[in-house]
Amino acid sequence: MSLEEVIRELNEKLKKREKTHTKFKGFVEGLKAGGQLTQTEKDMLWIIEYVIDGFKNSWDDIVSTLKLQLQTTKRVSSLETKMSEIESNVLQLRQTLDRMVQDK
Repeated sequence: MSLEEVIRELNEKLKKREKTHTKFKGFVEGLKAGGQLTQTEKDMLWIIEYVIDGFKNSWDDIVSTLKLQLQTTKRVSSLETKMSEIESNVLQLRQTLDRMVQDK
């Protein structure tokens, strides 16, 4: 599986997680709005929200890092291709100059 395919798959999973996260936030807000929670339950919900937000942020960071890696890989590959072309041109120029010197 190529890096592009992995990123595409991760983006799909990220969208699903975003929807789930939004639903969870709505559920929690509904619980809080009901006003029937004890302080312990409120504290527990806060901890759960904190952990879930941390996982969400970590997932976002992973996807961003992989996207940057893909861009970097593409740029390096492009530079390698250009360097190869330059090396070839320099070699041809050297051969041409060598022939010119020999012909003198």
